[in-house]
Amino acid sequence: MYTNENKFSFKDVIFQFLFVALFIFILLLIFPNKDYMNDMKSELLNNDENSSEQTSTLVTSAIFNQNITSMKEASILYFTTPRLPQKQGDTVKLTLKELLDKHLIVAPLDEDGNVCDTEKSYITMTKDKDEYVLKVNLKCKTEEDYILTYLGCYDYCQGAVCENKTTQTTTKQETKPSTPTNLSYQYEYKLNGKWSNWSSWSEWSTTKVTSSTSKEVETKTVTQEDKVTTVDATKTTTYKCPEGYTLSGNKCIKSTEEIVTATVKKTYTCPEGYTYNGGTCKKGYIKTVDATKTVTYSCPSGYVLNGNVCYKSTTSTIDATKVIKYTCPEGYTISGTSCVRTVRTITRQTFTSARSGSEYKLVSVDTRSACTGCAYITYYTYDVTKTTTESKAATSQTSYSCQSGYTLAGTKCVKATETTTPASTTTSNYSCPSGYTLSGSKCKKTVIYTVSPDTNISYSCIEGYNLVEGVCVKGSVKTIDAEEKITYSCSSDYTLNGTKCTNVVKGTKTVYYRFRTRTYIQGDIQWRDTKTDKTLLNKGYYLTGNKRVKTSK
Repeated sequence: MYTNENKFSFKDVIFQFLFVALFIFILLLIFPNKDYMNDMKSELLNNDENSSEQTSTLVTSAIFNQNITSMKEASILYFTTPRLPQKQGDTVKLTLKELLDKHLIVAPLDEDGNVCDTEKSYITMTKDKDEYVLKVNLKCKTEEDYILTYLGCYDYCQGAVCENKTTQTTTKQETKPSTPTNLSYQYEYKLNGKWSNWSSWSEWSTTKVTSSTSKEVETKTVTQEDKVTTVDATKTTTYKCPEGYTLSGNKCIKSTEEIVTATVKKTYTCPEGYTYNGGTCKKGYIKTVDATKTVTYSCPSGYVLNGNVCYKSTTSTIDATKVIKYTCPEGYTISGTSCVRTVRTITRQTFTSARSGSEYKLVSVDTRSACTGCAYITYYTYDVTKTTTESKAATSQTSYSCQSGYTLAGTKCVKATETTTPASTTTSNYSCPSGYTLSGSKCKKTVIYTVSPDTNISYSCIEGYNLVEGVCVKGSVKTIDAEEKITYSCSSDYTLNGTKCTNVVKGTKTVYYRFRTRTYIQGDIQWRDTKTDKTLLNKGYYLTGNKRVKTSK
């Protein structure tokens, strides 16, 4: 909590008002008025036969100087402490396009109302030893200039940095012709100016733009069409049985005795000549060809000859990846390593008191006396449904797999690596093709063919049960078709329409903006043959630094 001790009295207000009035009066005495400036222009037009061309040049230069000054002022405001280069020699660069995108400056226009070059116009801030150097480069049509301003963190700065009052801003023409000997110099006097013509409209964009005195904005709203997506609905088929029947697939079975699942047995058979081996039918024979009787070579122990090169195969073995898959007989559901199914039986029972619960279904109520003169008792007859869960071990099937480069061999993965060495000449007279083994004067190799076996599935029942449509039953069995009910459903963001699901996304509305700009042209420009025209300097004009070759009369 604090109190504000800076209180203003009525006396202070009076003194401030008088100070402002005095300051305005002094300005009126120092600077010429608008009528005087118009008289100077008329005099220039009357005395100079080339005044039309000069006037055009004056306007161009005034617009260019105003634009480059605006860029400099916007740049100084942009470079707060976090945005300044940190190390000596570091430079931060922004193009005119980036300045416009950040809305730091109104688009500078040339005398024809066109935006200046947004890529070749730029600013750079460079960290010097004790201060910063700001370069502002502007290119409009064929005219291109830059100014250098020295900035620092001085006691009189209002922001992070400001201009060094003891260092003059320098300007330089990028491309100069040879220095002429006959020049005229530009003087400028600042006064109320006028607005330039509006520039061309920009492209439509979704970036929001705010209108101002120098910027005119138009908007339009575009509404997209609704997006309709249609997919097939999810089809669900359910079956229902009459009371007293048990659902089995799409059949309803009613039995007076117990129903159990039949034992499934799979047998595999192979074609003639093949032998079943671990899920595959294999057949092999030995292929024999005559060995080539030539000058042959021999190999060191452990190597195999191939031509005149000896090959040695080194085998590396790792454990194969073991995968166990569990399966259940039909009617059971897998649960971990067990097969589970639910068995429901219905019995009719009579009680002397009422029962509640989903497993009791009331059949009849009878109130009677057990003997003459005895009290009356109410008997309740229910169909009682008993649901039990049966569980049995699931059938496991183990398989193995190897990573790339290895071959499965049982529960191991084997990878063979071959090394070679030149063979030495031997006295052997026989050689075999690659893959064959020499046996006397014959070359032999074992060829194995594999095919998939035929799978036969059979069902069997324990003694006393009969096989009926894949299940074992004991007693009389009645089978009827279950009542089929088909329903369709959709996800939460879709609406069901018959057998289709429809999703409608409403079209969005997008606001687009475009703008055009104009520049406020300030001041009056005069050209003189000397840099020290005291008449203009005394009237408040100052040299802009621009010069040109004098026009011959």
